[in-house]
Amino acid sequence: LMACSPIDPVSKETITNIEIFSNKDFIGFPAGTNLTSLFKMNGSQNIDEYLAGKPKVQQYYEIPFSSNTNNAKPVSGEHQFTIFFTDSKNKVFEMNTTINFQ
Repeated sequence: LMACSPIDPVSKETITNIEIFSNKDFIGFPAGTNLTSLFKMNGSQNIDEYLAGKPKVQQYYEIPFSSNTNNAKPVSGEHQFTIFFTDSKNKVFEMNTTINFQ
């Protein structure tokens, strides 16, 4: 006998907002400032363009820092980032991560 696994459900919710904050300064952006404009979604699109496509809520995203954006550079040291995702039901998800910039 062969067993069939059900297909993972696809979320009906979309991501409506993303905000990114650091506990340390970026040149031109003091700690606690929304840094979303300094990051790219999945390595290529700015986050506003990405959100305009009404992306579905997923479990994994890659949001790398774009060092060419606004000439902003992080101060060296360990940054604690907080990332907030808001979905189309206005539910807010929070993720924390630490990155050491040298």
